[in-house]
Amino acid sequence: MKSALITPQKPWRMVDVHTSIDSTNLEALRAPRPWRVVVADHQSAGRGRLSRRWEAPPGASVAVSCVVPMPVDRTADLGWLPLVAGMAMRQALADVADVLQIGARNMQNFVLLKAVAKCGKPVMLKRGPSATLEEWMMAAEYILDGGNDQVMFCERGIRTFESYTRNTLDLSMVPALHALSHLPVIVDPSHGTGKWQLVHPMAKAALAAGADGLIVEVHPHPEKAVSDGKQSLTPEKFQIMMTDLARLTTALDRQLGEVSL
Repeated sequence: MKSALITPQKPWRMVDVHTSIDSTNLEALRAPRPWRVVVADHQSAGRGRLSRRWEAPPGASVAVSCVVPMPVDRTADLGWLPLVAGMAMRQALADVADVLQIGARNMQNFVLLKAVAKCGKPVMLKRGPSATLEEWMMAAEYILDGGNDQVMFCERGIRTFESYTRNTLDLSMVPALHALSHLPVIVDPSHGTGKWQLVHPMAKAALAAGADGLIVEVHPHPEKAVSDGKQSLTPEKFQIMMTDLARLTTALDRQLGEVSL
């Protein structure tokens, strides 16, 4: 790290917190002060991948944007950037986030992996759509090597020639990772199948395979969901699934933990 490139005023403390805002990115661009961090409990016009609209009820998520100035010399060593980004994220998320999720398409975003290693928060690392077991484990090593040992894997399906399901949920990775790693393994049957009808049976299969946890999409009105409605359970169907899983844990001599909604 080149300490000369980091200003002594600890700029990552410049955090603007909003209860509600149109978009943290837009707000950051309106007054792009160097090192500015914009945090919002709710954003009404946020945009995600492929410009899809992203919304969430107030209190259900947090949106963060950070302005990082680039040096005039574009050939300069930017090895310090992940550290600064990590400090900004840690300051912004310290009181609002329990777990940081690295999405599948960022599994090999090594700058981001190095940044979350500095956040002091548990990290759930989703498997990339075409990632091998070795590539997935090596991505986790970036976080572990950065000093964060609170890492968990999340199997969410991979791309295969099958077109009926959104992805192919590779449950063989659960026992494989348990054999090769000490880290817990979470399974996402919602993204892994893309169809709500398949979530319940694949959740049971994941539990039988030894998964340490499940992440399942739930929506009160899936037909009105902005995204991923086809793979979302209603609260009633979710409760039916959890009751079924509780019975299965008895047969498997396992214990069902606390459910978080």
